[in-house]
Amino acid sequence: MRYLLPLVLITLVSCASFKKGGKSDATGNTTLQGTAWVISSITDFQLEETDRQATLSFSDTSNRFGGYSGCNMFGGTFETEGNKLSFSQVMGTKRACMPGMKTESAVFKLLEATNSYVITDGKLQLKKDEAVLAELVKEEKK
Repeated sequence: MRYLLPLVLITLVSCASFKKGGKSDATGNTTLQGTAWVISSITDFQLEETDRQATLSFSDTSNRFGGYSGCNMFGGTFETEGNKLSFSQVMGTKRACMPGMKTESAVFKLLEATNSYVITDGKLQLKKDEAVLAELVKEEKK
């Protein structure tokens, strides 16, 4: 029963439509809605080699996000205002993985610390104030 809520959340996030491009807001800035990313680097952390790359995707129809942490699927809600960004209600599945657990921990810490973002040249930087926490590249269509 304790896995029901995370499973429902992941199903909802997975069923949402994720596009590879982003929309532009009234000021011409690229928004996160409808984008999908691969985490290419986390500052001061070496991503583990796992069976799949860590990812982060944003729904184009709601303020939901989801992804793969290097070990488990996760999801939650996000809010943006200009280039400000916050993640909340983060939940995930709970399987143990070796390797992958260290990357998962780093991804969850990253989501907790992020308070802004910048998209430049097809790359997404998640930031805390002016410090870059991670860099992500657009996910390739399969």
